[in-house]
Amino acid sequence: MKNKNKVFTFSLVLSIILIFGILIYLKTATGEKYNIDAEKESIKEVLETFIKDDYNYNGGKNDFSTVGNENLKKYLIARNAVKYTNHKSSYKKVLSQKFEFDYKDFSKWGDCVKVNVYMDENYSYEDEDTGQINKDAGAGNDYIVYLSKVDGEWKVMSATIDVDVDPVDDVFDVNKELGYGWKKTRERVDEDLNKMLDKLNDLKEQYSEPIN
Repeated sequence: MKNKNKVFTFSLVLSIILIFGILIYLKTATGEKYNIDAEKESIKEVLETFIKDDYNYNGGKNDFSTVGNENLKKYLIARNAVKYTNHKSSYKKVLSQKFEFDYKDFSKWGDCVKVNVYMDENYSYEDEDTGQINKDAGAGNDYIVYLSKVDGEWKVMSATIDVDVDPVDDVFDVNKELGYGWKKTRERVDEDLNKMLDKLNDLKEQYSEPIN
C-alpha cells in the first residue's frame, strides 16, 4: 500500500510540474498578457518621455531612462549625433519645443505593446550665423513604438519614425532592422544594426564637412 501511495504521490508531483511547464511555455510563446486599457496611461507616459527626450525630429538627449533595448540605444546614439552635427553645420540652435500626441492604435505583438501615434512638434530656433530667430517651425510625424515590461516597468524596445522627407529618419525602418514586427535571428539583427550604424557614420562625416 505504501508503495502505491509513493507512486501516486510521485505521479501527482510530476503532473503538477508538467502543467506548470506547459503554462510557462505558452506564456512565453504567446507573449505576456497585458490589459492594455488598464495600463494605457502608464504606456503613454513612458512613450511620450521617450520621444521628447531621445527620439524627436530635432534629435535627442540620449537619456535612455525609458529604453529597454541596448540595440535601440546604439542606434539612437548614432542617429542623434547625426542630427546634432546637421544642426551645427547649418548654424541651427533649437531654443524651445512643444509636443502634441494623437494616438491612433494600441495592439499586442508577442510580449510587446505596439503603439501607433502621430506626434506634432512645434519649435523655435536661432540661426546662429545671422542671429535671426524663427518661432514658427514645426514637424509632424507618425511613430510606431514597441514597448515591453522590464522588471515591472514599461520600456521602449524599438521605434520607427514614418517620414516622407528627412535626411536621417526616412533612411531606415528601425523596427524592421531591429526585428520588431518582423521575425529575425539575433545574428541578422546584429548585421542589420551594424549596417545602420555604418550609414549613420557616413552621414555624420558628410555633415561635418564645411559648406562651400
